[in-house]
Amino acid sequence: MDTIHPTRFMQLNKADLRKAAAPASFRQANRLYENGAVTINDLDYTTVKASVKDQYYLPYNVAIKETAKGQLHANCTCYTHLTPCAHTLAVLLAVVDEMQRLNAAPNAPPSWEDYLNDLQPLRARRALQRDVQTMKLLFFIQLKPKKWQLSPTPTYIKKNGEIGRRGRLQFDYAGELRGVEATPAELKAIQTIKQRLRASGYTNYSYNSYSAHEQFEFDYGEEAGYIFDMLADSDFYVEDGPSPPLPLRAINSPSQLFFQLTNGVTGPDGQPAYQFFPQIQLNGHAEKLDEQYRILTARPFWLLKNEKLLRLQDSLPANYLLPFTRKGYALQIPQAQVSAFLQGFAPHLKHQIKLALPENLSLQTAREVTGRHLYLRENNGALQVELRFVYGEVEVAMHAPDTPLANTTAENTGTLWRVERDEIAEATTHEALLAGGLKLDESREFYAPQQEPLVWIFDELPKLAAAGYEIFGEETLKNHRVNRNLPNVKVAVSSDIDWF
Repeated sequence: MDTIHPTRFMQLNKADLRKAAAPASFRQANRLYENGAVTINDLDYTTVKASVKDQYYLPYNVAIKETAKGQLHANCTCYTHLTPCAHTLAVLLAVVDEMQRLNAAPNAPPSWEDYLNDLQPLRARRALQRDVQTMKLLFFIQLKPKKWQLSPTPTYIKKNGEIGRRGRLQFDYAGELRGVEATPAELKAIQTIKQRLRASGYTNYSYNSYSAHEQFEFDYGEEAGYIFDMLADSDFYVEDGPSPPLPLRAINSPSQLFFQLTNGVTGPDGQPAYQFFPQIQLNGHAEKLDEQYRILTARPFWLLKNEKLLRLQDSLPANYLLPFTRKGYALQIPQAQVSAFLQGFAPHLKHQIKLALPENLSLQTAREVTGRHLYLRENNGALQVELRFVYGEVEVAMHAPDTPLANTTAENTGTLWRVERDEIAEATTHEALLAGGLKLDESREFYAPQQEPLVWIFDELPKLAAAGYEIFGEETLKNHRVNRNLPNVKVAVSSDIDWF
């Protein structure tokens, strides 16, 4: 085995890097590396190429090469005047660990003590458990009629657990939070909010390299549930007017959303009606979602009710739920119109929405094509052929909206059919009709014969009928009617003539 000549990369260590860099740059570099922001694309013993994403998730390319004199020369696409920059240092930290891994002796079997020591220390969850006054990062939620605000705030926690004075977020030039501890997830959430609001042009906050008073504003139901997911282990308080802020309790039990349609109610006109509303299933108990709830975010849903913060597993647009949180909102459907309502709502079941119906109604799902219908008609003297597919008891037009869902309600049965269209079977039928002498007309909704229509009706239509297609409307045609009756030929011989 050839001996590898020691290179500058192999001689690097973290102590030397710390001495060679400004303290703030080294702290930022160490944070970038520990947060997984460094990706090494190419590494040998004299050259390394990597990319680094900073706290704003902006990518920078770094290339480091050993010169003939044994020095390291680095290039980074960032704009800082510091040498070396934090991105270069983060890459070198990654190189140090990688070189140690490549040249390390065989490791001893892992121990559970080392595993536990490497875990991130747990934070105290409740201020009441603290015996000294300390500064802690709290997240305050303020509710307004049209919007809500989220304020990450360093806050003193007194010995008795009460909230003391509040400070301001303070950052150093390297982007690190000063004066208060924050988890990597909390830092990531704050930077994500900044980046998101900056991209949308929202500027209702002040920020510089030293301090910031953060008050981020959101619409109710805004698709920002991932931010709460990052802050799932953080401490939240809700503020409502002059009253002291109240701590929020996150509900960790899995909860699901479903919609309920009930009968037996009386509409505003005094006639029988149905009522439609969402419910939340939590710990085996269903609770109606109403004006007591505030929908903070969607995808996923984070809901606020009193002092409870609840996460729904469902991922839907917020407009499915927001109307029901208005004061006095009650969606009632007259009994005679419930079929039309269900027909309009059925396509939305593609979001995997769960729908509970009363006993007099049922929901059936059809997924298999059980029949093919051809309807013949004349339009301005031209022959048109319409294709419809049969799914169970439901007939669906070939040119229905381009979606795997269709819906109808069977007459007088109370059955709502949800059709998941078999696109492969429908495409196979389309190809069979093209092979059977048809083509799509200019509307792309109907077929027309490729040849003389009477010839097609006489020669090809019987073949389609024999293949299982049901034919409708042939008897109503006027200009393209074919008499399929067999000819009846009679021959009579008379011998009444006297030839002699």
